[in-house]
Amino acid sequence: MTKWLHVNGFCYKKPHAVPAKANKEQQQKFIKYYHKLKEKAGKKSPIYFVDSLHPQYQNHLTYGWILKGERKLVPTTARQPRLNFIGGICLNGHRIMYQQADKIDADSIAGFLCYLRKRHPEKCKIHIFWDNAGYHTDKVIQEFSKDLAIKLHYLPPYSPNLNPIERLWKIMHEKVSANKYYETFFDFTEATLNFFRNIGKSKLLLRSRITDNFHVMHSTLFAS
Repeated sequence: MTKWLHVNGFCYKKPHAVPAKANKEQQQKFIKYYHKLKEKAGKKSPIYFVDSLHPQYQNHLTYGWILKGERKLVPTTARQPRLNFIGGICLNGHRIMYQQADKIDADSIAGFLCYLRKRHPEKCKIHIFWDNAGYHTDKVIQEFSKDLAIKLHYLPPYSPNLNPIERLWKIMHEKVSANKYYETFFDFTEATLNFFRNIGKSKLLLRSRITDNFHVMHSTLFAS
């Protein structure tokens, strides 16, 4: 049976995970909206894609090049405390803003919006794209953002593929936690902070991997 499968073009691999409620039509509509806004905003009004990150003090075992016949052993941690960050990336110049927070809530989100506004003292409107988390849709946050001349835009539900900062988080995990062990939570914290402190030195990597060339995901639940 295995031979027949190979002969007929099958291969043994994992399926790709897709959010069950990912809707292609909604995502395509969003992409058109985004590119129209991008053209209108030009270079004067920065556009940021924003999200929160919660890296755990736990290494992640991933694929890597290991000598054939050898087993690669990586120590693991038992406890799983985590860090909390709010971050944003502007694809025009790949400018990254981030703040560490005790927890992600309306107060820390408001603090990040103030920080973002201070980093753009020029009189310009700032656009933010983010998901529909409760602290993003909070009425107080919406009004607060207006006072800061920050326009909020919301991604379609179940569409992390439309937020380029998710790719930055992936790079962070590759550099910080993939197949790596840290003796203490402090060591893990320093490694994570150093990633963000030095990410500006990796412009070529950011430009090659973080773009607005969006990939549309379509759940089989919406297949026609």
